[in-house]
Amino acid sequence: MTPLHLTADRAGERADQFLARMLPELTRSAAQKLLEEGAVTKDGLPVKK
Repeated sequence: MTPLHLTADRAGERADQFLARMLPELTRSAAQKLLEEGAVTKDGLPVKK
């Protein structure tokens, strides 16, 4: 998997919604699965939705 670096632009937005919005090919349920698997990190720590 290729790392992506994304910057949040809306305070308080859920991580799964942010990912689905920033990556149109990714459904929100797919984003939730990535979050559950710990595949999304911030400062080296897994992100929760």
